[in-house]
Order: sequence, then structure tokens, then C-alpha cells
Amino acid sequence: MTEQTATVFSNQAGITVRVCPRGHVYLQVGHTCLTLHKEDFLDLAQVVRTTAQHLLVNHPLSPQEKRH
Repeated sequence: MTEQTATVFSNQAGITVRVCPRGHVYLQVGHTCLTLHKEDFLDLAQVVRTTAQHLLVNHPLSPQEKRH
């Protein structure tokens, strides 16, 4: 039987997400790491997507706030 490995996603801001084969998700932002079950992570992702859309529409980034 083949051992499955984690899938890792990251961005330039240093946010990393590791998805383990058994359904645990590890979200790391700086020195803070959250361990979530897949369902809880999906619930969090929905809230983040909704908030991001709100911020983009109602509070667009000023030129000083944009990342380079």
C-alpha cells in the first residue's frame, strides 16, 4: 500500500496550509498554527471568501496598502 503525503499550499505573504490525507488541515500564519478538521476549515474558508469580497467592494486598497 502506498503512503499518502500532505499537500502544501503557500503564498508570498508567508501563509501556509498543509492538508493531510486523513482530513486534517494545518493553517500557519507567522508563528501561529491552527489545526482544523476538513469541515471546519471549509467553514472558515467560506467566511474568509465572503469577507474578502466585502473588503474588495467596500474598502478597496489604497495605493499605500498594495503589496509589491
